[in-house]
Amino acid sequence: MNKSKHGWVKAPSPYGRDARGEREREAGSREQVHRAGWSLEDDAAAPDIRDLFSFELQRLAGLSTRIATLSIRPKYGLTAREWRALAVLRYLGTVPLQELAKHSGLLKSQMSRTVSGLIDRGYIQKAANPEDGRSILLRLSPEGLDLSERVLDDSFERNEHMLATLSYAERQILVELMRRVIRTSSTYFHDLKQQATQSDLDQLDEE
Repeated sequence: MNKSKHGWVKAPSPYGRDARGEREREAGSREQVHRAGWSLEDDAAAPDIRDLFSFELQRLAGLSTRIATLSIRPKYGLTAREWRALAVLRYLGTVPLQELAKHSGLLKSQMSRTVSGLIDRGYIQKAANPEDGRSILLRLSPEGLDLSERVLDDSFERNEHMLATLSYAERQILVELMRRVIRTSSTYFHDLKQQATQSDLDQLDEE
């Protein structure tokens, strides 16, 4: 094991970097490096992006979105983001747009665009917010509720495929650990927002 510049002890990556398939894929690149007269000795023990939890999480999130798109869009005509909005609104009930965005893990501007299309298609209903005249309340229409329930059934089946190698106990542990990471990440994000300039915050809408 090796220490990184941050003082962490670098153990073998838990994300499969030593898997046989990856070693074989890297073999061609290593051969090219040696032919070019370069050396990999200095880099062999150095941590790289594959050692970051956030990198592996982004890869999984992107893969999950593509799986959802290929599973949902052909059958129901929904994007992954539209399905998320319907599913979250299903358990929240009647809420303002900002609350829906927060629970969906999206920016308010992103959710606004998503909800607008769902309203036009009759899946979401809007009403005036009696507690805040500047905002509206959102809820599923009967058609939206029916659609969200049908897609949810398919989504549980999709999750079964994604988690096929995990036992029930492992799945429970994974979900709990993910929820803990979400809580700490949310706190970290809040702290970063407090320190950010308005220009930096505006950039979030463009990501």
